[in-house]
Amino acid sequence: MRKACKRFVEMLKPLRNPANVRSGVRPVFSSPSRPGKIRVGRGDSVLDGIEISVRRVFERTVSALCYEIARAYEADGFHPPYNDVVRFVLGQYERMPPLLAALMRAGTLAFGLSSMAEGSLFYGLDLPRRRVRVESWSTSHLLPLRYVMRFHRSLVVFALYSRDNGNESA
Repeated sequence: MRKACKRFVEMLKPLRNPANVRSGVRPVFSSPSRPGKIRVGRGDSVLDGIEISVRRVFERTVSALCYEIARAYEADGFHPPYNDVVRFVLGQYERMPPLLAALMRAGTLAFGLSSMAEGSLFYGLDLPRRRVRVESWSTSHLLPLRYVMRFHRSLVVFALYSRDNGNESA
């Protein structure tokens, strides 16, 4: 663990020194040509050159999470598509105070990235594995993990029951 932490700190050193950025030394996890993107890999790995848009991962994770939570309420007469629910949840992020929004976004991104050990981001998992992932975070002993799930579940339920006749947007 200590070696991993030291290695991580070493990888971040170019980010701290602006002279390195001006001289052409590229940090490991940034893409200066594309702001808002994360570059994965050191140049010697299979993942070299793969860029992940943080916003795209966040939005897809929220969408997949909303759909997964809403599936539990299909017996109550709610049916897909749930695009209106996804728009409602994303809109709530925009209305939140900046600090709280940043923390919830970080928690949601952590949730989306937590399934990387299984070989895919959350939105790329098949439905049974998504359900297991949501249930494991919902019943976790770590409160922040449960709070992220509770936040999304409450917004999804609110948006679903705010629909007119179960078909209109919230």
